[in-house]
Amino acid sequence: MNHKLIILLLGVLMPIFIQAQVDFEQGNWYKTLERAAAEHKVIFLDGFTTWCGPCKLMDKNVYSRRTVGEFFNENFINFKMDMEKGPGPGLVERFKIKGYPSYTFVAPNGQMIHGGFGYLGGDALKELGAEALKKFQTMDADIGGANASIKYDIALASLEGGAPDAQELVDRFLQKQRHWDTEDNMYLILRSIQQPGTKAYRYFIENRRDFD
Repeated sequence: MNHKLIILLLGVLMPIFIQAQVDFEQGNWYKTLERAAAEHKVIFLDGFTTWCGPCKLMDKNVYSRRTVGEFFNENFINFKMDMEKGPGPGLVERFKIKGYPSYTFVAPNGQMIHGGFGYLGGDALKELGAEALKKFQTMDADIGGANASIKYDIALASLEGGAPDAQELVDRFLQKQRHWDTEDNMYLILRSIQQPGTKAYRYFIENRRDFD
């Protein structure tokens, strides 16, 4: 076959091969929560550890399959995390993860919708994802339009997880609040006053009696 034709075919087919697998993010978990809130989309959190053999098999045999990639890329924001690093241990406790690989479906407000663990074939994994979507649809009426509530949960989750930009998320949330003296907002402020100079800290100092 002509070398130019081979190169041309590779140029056409390579994007197809790349798009066929599950497209995972591996950056900032809290930024991904913000994206999920903005896009009103469920996060599929694939939890792994470096010593987990079945986790590597999932990457090799399941996430690489075209039908699996198409389903998850279309319906979820996919995030892969080492559960022994960064926010991982906190999420293990929060989501009560029992084993690896773990599959956790997280609503835009940071709440767990559905989950599972252990090696799964492609069809079983897609079925788990479909169940998560159904559960999200039933709770959608409660959280779908509650943008302020979603951002509150993200800010609180970032504080609990020790995110580097947690204070920034808290200040941005509070800036958009008409009343800072609600029970939820005051609790958020109390959780975030370790850093002097922030808006939350200044509010606490100026209104300290209200927190007694």
